[in-house]
Amino acid sequence: IPDGVYVLIIGESMTRDHMNAYGYSRDNTPFQTEAAATDRHYTFFDNAYSCYTQTVQVLTYALTEKNQYNNMNLADAFSIIDMARAAGFTTTWISNQSQYGIWDTPIGAIGSVCDNQYWINKNIGSVVATSDYDGALVPYLQKADPNNRRQLIVIHLMGSHVNYWDRYPKDYNRFNSPNGENTSTEEAMINSYDNSVAYNDDVIRSIMDTAVNDLHADGVLY
Repeated sequence: IPDGVYVLIIGESMTRDHMNAYGYSRDNTPFQTEAAATDRHYTFFDNAYSCYTQTVQVLTYALTEKNQYNNMNLADAFSIIDMARAAGFTTTWISNQSQYGIWDTPIGAIGSVCDNQYWINKNIGSVVATSDYDGALVPYLQKADPNNRRQLIVIHLMGSHVNYWDRYPKDYNRFNSPNGENTSTEEAMINSYDNSVAYNDDVIRSIMDTAVNDLHADGVLY
């Protein structure tokens, strides 16, 4: 790996079918839509798919040498964090997902070997609750030393995971679905999801602002 600062942003429950940047009718990704249209430094992938339907399988396959085509035990598989550390990179894990729980522990194990770790979600078990919105992760990214040109920083968002109306502040209620109200109807669920996508877009904007202008990152992958 060439020397540099690399930032890997892991999303959650995001579909391009509900992103204006990919042609969705609602204006819910202003930052990404503008970046795709006007900034040659951005590359948007039109044919990218998750390798599974659930977070644990997706990320254990994506972040380690284990995959659906081999019989390797996860405990024996090297991860991207292991490889970065072996190459002399400082590694940082910043997460709004739980570190421990039936949905999270295998991912927590991957992140727990990082040199720097910030787990802001203290919930444990089978819940998907959060105490903070994803924007709370950005100050931890700002802690990184821009003079260290051998860094891999992973940011794991809660993104648009259910419950959708729990993923954004009330001032992002842009599509007529008050937080927690009328959530039994399909229209209200879609509205809440689209609100979460709009908030996520702003979080990505904040992350990119820090990565590019403060850390002078050599590459950012979302």
